[in-house]
Amino acid sequence: MTIRLLCEKDIPAVLEIYRPYIETSVVTFEYEAPSLLEFTKRVHAIQQEFPWLVCEIGGEVIGYAYASHYHDRAAYFWDCELSVYVKQGVRRQGVGTALYQALLPLLKAQGYYQAYAVIAAPNPQSQLFHQKLGFRSLGIHPKVGFKFGEWRDLDFQVLELREKNQPAQFPVPFPKLEAVDRETVL
Repeated sequence: MTIRLLCEKDIPAVLEIYRPYIETSVVTFEYEAPSLLEFTKRVHAIQQEFPWLVCEIGGEVIGYAYASHYHDRAAYFWDCELSVYVKQGVRRQGVGTALYQALLPLLKAQGYYQAYAVIAAPNPQSQLFHQKLGFRSLGIHPKVGFKFGEWRDLDFQVLELREKNQPAQFPVPFPKLEAVDRETVL
């Protein structure tokens, strides 16, 4: 199992991992899979600020994780929201854990203070997965999304990445993070 930064050639495989989550589950509130062009634009936009990691075995991408802005207003710049997706048939084999164990230290090195997971609930597997990694639930927001003919709840979970007793300095965009900070994690 290798965890590395996503490169351009990985984007079609990553989209194909994501597609069944859109089409057959409530894990994402997206209704239709984006085109490859639209998805590529999303990836590039996220990579301007955050790491996007993939997990591969034998040259096949089997999972990915990335962070994005929690909210766009300036007061939220120290917070990020995480996403992790694992290929169908490969789940519960440590892929998600390995991706987060690589992603979280990078976000901390960038200067982020809190990482949020926004989980469609109930989803005991994802909720417990995040709690095992140290996330704590902030509570359920009832009926905030509508998918497949039903209202869906969200469980907002948070992980503190650093103490807040230090002066707040803006996080460093991932492309500008020193190579040594990247190499200590990946």
